[in-house]
Amino acid sequence: MLHPGRTIDYDGRRLTLPELRLIYWCGGNPFHHHQDLHRLARAWQIPDTVVVHEAWWNTTAKFADIVLPVATSLERDDFAAGFSDPHLVAMPKVREPEGESRTDHHIFTALASRLGYEQEFTKSRSEIEWVRHLYEQTRASLGDDTALPSFDDFWRRSTAALPALSGPFPGSFEALRSDPQRFPLTTPSGRIEIFSEEIDSFGYDDCTGHPAWFEPVEWLRGGLSDRFPCT
Repeated sequence: MLHPGRTIDYDGRRLTLPELRLIYWCGGNPFHHHQDLHRLARAWQIPDTVVVHEAWWNTTAKFADIVLPVATSLERDDFAAGFSDPHLVAMPKVREPEGESRTDHHIFTALASRLGYEQEFTKSRSEIEWVRHLYEQTRASLGDDTALPSFDDFWRRSTAALPALSGPFPGSFEALRSDPQRFPLTTPSGRIEIFSEEIDSFGYDDCTGHPAWFEPVEWLRGGLSDRFPCT
């Protein structure tokens, strides 16, 4: 946002940074995790309009032109599981959204309706019907209708045990060790790589194909440490 039109190197390609006139932010809080908040604050004020979905009056909301109050996870239906969790967990809402807040689905449905694409967006499903549909897709992906209970049973019990793996978890180093041919990594060779031919081919001075030490601007033995010693 700070340098529209500038050309940069990225993954071996030359990219031209676009000019952004509008930001529509849904999910997450960039002012919570960005590395340089002063730089972000300058960049955030360049677009003409900033629209955010927010449940809390945080910094992202304060820097927005339009804040759409959105429901929290306690005010919408959902289900979830972590990357290697042994269970699916039902997340039925415990109350209706507060005040004028709406769920993300409700907001996007209203926007799609104004643009004439409500049917394409919702597929004629309500929010809870989408939750049911995604759960049934999960059941189908397991290839066994009995692997998970019906959605109604799952919703009533609040949890469902996922089928136990017969071998190591796919994508883990245990799987790689047990059978490198069956469980390769996403590297070109399928194995752990220290040297990357692809990165080396980019020819970047500050990012070589092999791990290397590049002195940072600020560190314990840097030039600024004499002026600003660590005490």
